[in-house]
Amino acid sequence: MDGRIVRFEPWHIPLMKLREDDPEATLLGTFGDLSDLAKYIDPTVLTGYTYIVDGQIVGAAGVTLMWEGVGHAWCVTSEQVSRYPVQFCRAVKRGMSMVENQLDLHRIHAYILEDNRRSLRWVRYLGFEQEGIHRNFGPNRETFHVYVRLL
Repeated sequence: MDGRIVRFEPWHIPLMKLREDDPEATLLGTFGDLSDLAKYIDPTVLTGYTYIVDGQIVGAAGVTLMWEGVGHAWCVTSEQVSRYPVQFCRAVKRGMSMVENQLDLHRIHAYILEDNRRSLRWVRYLGFEQEGIHRNFGPNRETFHVYVRLL
C-alpha cells in the first residue's frame, strides 16, 4: 500500500466514485455532474489535500477561507475510504494541521447533516465541538449541526 498526501486540485473530485451511503455526497448532485463541480471551486479561497493509495483517490479534505483567520472545513470521500479508514483519518489530521498553519486560522467550522452519524462522530474525532444547529439550512431543508474548532 502506497499512501500519499498531495495538494487538492478541483479535478480530483470527478475522478472519485463517491460513496453511495454518504448522505452529504448526494448534496454534491445539486451542482450537476461532478465534472462541472470544478468551475464552482475557487482555488484562491479553498485549500486542501487529497489522500491517494495505489493511484486511487481515497478522499480529499480541506478548508474554504471565509475571511482572514476563519475557515469552513469540507471533506469528500470515495468508495475507497472503507478500505483505508484509519489511514484516511490520519491523513486528514495531518492535512488539516498543514492547512491551519498555512492559512493562520483561529477558527474552523463544519456543517454536518443531522442524520449523518458517521460524520458527526468523525468531526468530534478531529477535535471539533458542537456549536449549534441550523434548521432548514440545506437545499432540501435539511438540518445541519454546526461544529467548531478554535485554534
